[in-house]
Amino acid sequence: MIHIVGLYKCGTSWLLQMLAAHPQVIAWREFDPLRTVFPLDHRPRRLPQLARDYLRRQPQHEAWITALESSYPCPAEQRFRDFFLGRGWLPLMGEDLQIQAAQLATDDLDPLIDQLLRMGDLRLRDERAPSLDPQSLQRPLGVQSIRRSDLKTLMTQVHRDGDATDSVLAFFAMLQAQIEPPTTLVTKAADQVMQLRHLQRLSPRSTCLAIVRDGRDAAISAQHYEALMRKRDAPWRVAGRGARRRALAWSVRAAKLAGHAERGEVTVLRYEDLRRDFAGTCRLLLQHLQLPCDDTVVESIRAATDFRVASGGRAPGESAEHIVRRGQVQEWRETLAPREAERAWRWMGAELTAFGYGRDGTLSPSNRVLTPC
Repeated sequence: MIHIVGLYKCGTSWLLQMLAAHPQVIAWREFDPLRTVFPLDHRPRRLPQLARDYLRRQPQHEAWITALESSYPCPAEQRFRDFFLGRGWLPLMGEDLQIQAAQLATDDLDPLIDQLLRMGDLRLRDERAPSLDPQSLQRPLGVQSIRRSDLKTLMTQVHRDGDATDSVLAFFAMLQAQIEPPTTLVTKAADQVMQLRHLQRLSPRSTCLAIVRDGRDAAISAQHYEALMRKRDAPWRVAGRGARRRALAWSVRAAKLAGHAERGEVTVLRYEDLRRDFAGTCRLLLQHLQLPCDDTVVESIRAATDFRVASGGRAPGESAEHIVRRGQVQEWRETLAPREAERAWRWMGAELTAFGYGRDGTLSPSNRVLTPC
């Protein structure tokens, strides 16, 4: 398996689509069993210490990062509800549907599945359908590609298991049950880097991938995305955050990612390298993953994932109220006033430098990223 673990608003969906377009890969759209089963421990009793750490703002220190990534296993009932009625297995957009889902009984699984499918206007794959073949698939898959019997088995295991670890393993097994071997299976969760230690323990023979982007651009993208998700009443919407909190969120995760990269525990790409040299960066990634990477394969991936295709026909730089917004490099240079840019560098500079980003946005080589010569 290959797991795309982050970073948030840095191109994880593009990376997933690239791998989905490969003829030997099947990719699954975002679902985050790790954050569902091991949520970060930001309960009220920890807030005073986290607030003091926030004011000190020293994300480069291992103790700070360890404190922030501390998690706790969910109780079984909460885990089941978060898994299937919460943050996105069936992404119920709109507060009314989310209220209805919260009131559903979970003791009888067949009616529960029927109700969820009706609410999401979804159908599952036919029980008699053959295993999924990557040669005929070019896009990431979702719940519609799951057989009902496999979904019910997963629900039964999550409902019954007292061990949070078993719930995650059951989810991975359910995805494997859908595919025709030998096939490379890819999952994606844009903000899973904080639970990476759990993932390494549960999927030790897998490859972890991350994509990083200039944090100043990522923070601007996060601001627009969060506003769009609040407008759509998404299950994963967050309250409006200020510039400093968005900058800190990126820098903490980037610092953690840099540490994992230095230890060889995760392979990191840069968004800007894909924009600058898609063919070279894509080929290097496929070689690293030991997947075929001839010119025909790389060109087919480029054609399937080009910005115009993903955005519905827009050119890079054209803005829209869309999940795929602008696809622009160094947007921060035209968005941030000089004083704001200086403040962003003060907040993010150490982590930007670690991945080869300069104060003025220039790119330099970094031993933490996979970069074509």
